[in-house]
Amino acid sequence: MSEHTKTYSSVAAQNAQQPKKGRYDRQVEVHAKFKLPMKRHEIYEELDNLKYPFRTDLTAIIQLPGLRAVFHAKDRQSAQHLKELLVNSPKIEQVKRIGEDELKIVVSRVPPLIEQDDLARGVQPYANVIRINIIRDQYNIQTGTRHIFVKRDGFLHIPRFLQTGVFVHVIYEGQPPYCEFCKTKGHERTHCQQLAQKQLAWHKN
Repeated sequence: MSEHTKTYSSVAAQNAQQPKKGRYDRQVEVHAKFKLPMKRHEIYEELDNLKYPFRTDLTAIIQLPGLRAVFHAKDRQSAQHLKELLVNSPKIEQVKRIGEDELKIVVSRVPPLIEQDDLARGVQPYANVIRINIIRDQYNIQTGTRHIFVKRDGFLHIPRFLQTGVFVHVIYEGQPPYCEFCKTKGHERTHCQQLAQKQLAWHKN
């Protein structure tokens, strides 16, 4: 093999794109604690008794010390179905689906120098903060977006624009409608009558 071929091969290998790893969704996990020790075949028998299609809807069962096991479902819907069935099992003492007691807050327009503690203090009057993730792009540069995970218990609605040293933009599931044009609650910008009237006047002119 020539020196040129060796050099080309090594360069090609170095420049080869690595396959992107998929982001794992922890909300497909269901954690259960058994009342008595159960062997693997006994777990399958109980799932059969509960009419759960584990052959198609489960990807893994990981048994842990202390009568515990983690069920990995194929998707969130299957995980929720499994949890509802396990609650009714006489052999299960405790069941919890990961993430069901958390709410993700998407905060954007965040300058990179804003500390995590400043964001947490801004959200703390409305919810108990669990963790904050900084979102970066493929070059490891911040996008200005951070994900704040809070407890659903005791949660109060957070303003669309929150003061955390600077004003940041807040979006989350179940957020009350707010119009960024007329700055009032009750409707979104797309349904704003003031904006529609202004656009109509602009077209006439």
